[in-house]
Amino acid sequence: MKFCRTCGAEIKPGKLFCNNCGTQLSTTNGDEKPVPTLTRQEASNERPKGNHEKQSRKKPKKIWIGLISILFLLLLAGCGYGYLYVQKESSPVKTVEEFTTALKSQDASSLSKLVKLSGSYESISISNWEKLLQDLHQDQEALDTVFLNIRDQEKAMQKSIPFKGTPFVFELEELEEKKWWVIKQFAVVLRPVSMEIQADELAEVTLNDKMLSPTGEATRTFDSLLPGAYVLKVTKEGAFGEFEKVEHVTIWQSPENPLSLIFNEHYVKILSSKKGADLFVNGKLYGKFTEESMEIGPLSDEQTITLQARYTYPSRDVLTEEVIAAGSDTIEFKIPDEPETVAEKEDEETKEEEAEQDTSPESDTAALRPDVLNAIYDYNTSYIEAITSLDTSVLRSAKGSQLKEATDIVVDLRKRNVYYVGHLVDMTFDGTTFKVEQSGENFKASVSVVETYMSGWKDPKAQSNPALKQKKYYYMYYCEYDSTLGKWFVTGNKELKGLNVGEAVRY
Repeated sequence: MKFCRTCGAEIKPGKLFCNNCGTQLSTTNGDEKPVPTLTRQEASNERPKGNHEKQSRKKPKKIWIGLISILFLLLLAGCGYGYLYVQKESSPVKTVEEFTTALKSQDASSLSKLVKLSGSYESISISNWEKLLQDLHQDQEALDTVFLNIRDQEKAMQKSIPFKGTPFVFELEELEEKKWWVIKQFAVVLRPVSMEIQADELAEVTLNDKMLSPTGEATRTFDSLLPGAYVLKVTKEGAFGEFEKVEHVTIWQSPENPLSLIFNEHYVKILSSKKGADLFVNGKLYGKFTEESMEIGPLSDEQTITLQARYTYPSRDVLTEEVIAAGSDTIEFKIPDEPETVAEKEDEETKEEEAEQDTSPESDTAALRPDVLNAIYDYNTSYIEAITSLDTSVLRSAKGSQLKEATDIVVDLRKRNVYYVGHLVDMTFDGTTFKVEQSGENFKASVSVVETYMSGWKDPKAQSNPALKQKKYYYMYYCEYDSTLGKWFVTGNKELKGLNVGEAVRY
């Protein structure tokens, strides 16, 4: 009996392999004849079938394990990619980048598709989107604030924390609906603005082309406005003309307080030395002085009125000179007393008759020149007084367009709170340019002059008066003779580039 050297199992006679472990047995067995050596194929055929079948069954099992491992890795990679994709698509970064790109390039069409409108807006036209972009790019500070603000909103949303600031013009919003039920969606929302305006109850208020009629209330409200620049205009009819106020405003957020467009209403105080005198306003009879003073108004900051007083004596009417008043001026009319004696009355009547017979100035041009030059000098000194004191009532020896121009200048200076701190040094007339023209009963004169000033203007923001500088101006003055008052008045002037004085007449 033989046993296997490997596992010790009993070996039946004639077997070349161990039935238990499959070990090839020795080719010689002592005295027995040599056992022939088998080829690999023959040995394979001789192997125990049971053990061979076991080995065959082990190979498919390993293949399946490999396939399952690969599938698991692919599934794990897919889940990781899907998670990263969902995280990326659920971020507001893409929405903000598209919005800022359209805003920087002023792409109104793209912006209109990207930006969501709040419920306050029905729709916004492309032209309005273009205006909004234009207004933003013209206000660099506001544009920078929009970019910084939307980025801060994005960071807060990524960290899932509340935004501590206030959205500026645009608001980043997470939408309720999700893509594929898992991916968050975001939108940039345009925030509407509203504005309250305080104006006169009877005034009409216009915001660009949108008008609000009088409501009987001082406060008007504009709702659901597009942020940007606007022109506000308030108008109302007054006793002496229309009141108007225009303001240019830019609103990016709703103002906390109403914008005041209340008119500044001014009243001119008029004094008369005599009660019962008639007052004329802009050439029309306004009323009588029942007291020694009365107030006329209201007037706006820019409005002026022409005033004149008339007092009727038993023997004659006395008419004062016309005065142009503005703002809160105080005008005093001094009416002369009636002559007390018959001789004085007769003398006065004689003078009036002589004046009616010949109201023209002297025909000699040389004799007229002093009166004309005196009128021009008197006007200039009164003009300096007016722009220094900002009082139009001190203007003298001027009428018509010249008086109106000087009055408008004083009104404008008063409005800006700027006044003159210089003085007139010298006026040198050129006698060779003096001319007098007569047309019927009308006399006109003209003359050129060099004016020298020590000049300076006081700005309300400046703490001290400015240093005075010498300045020269060259003018041609035009004058007219008033036969009623018997004096010359400046009616206009024209600035010249220079003047070579032929005959100097100094004042």
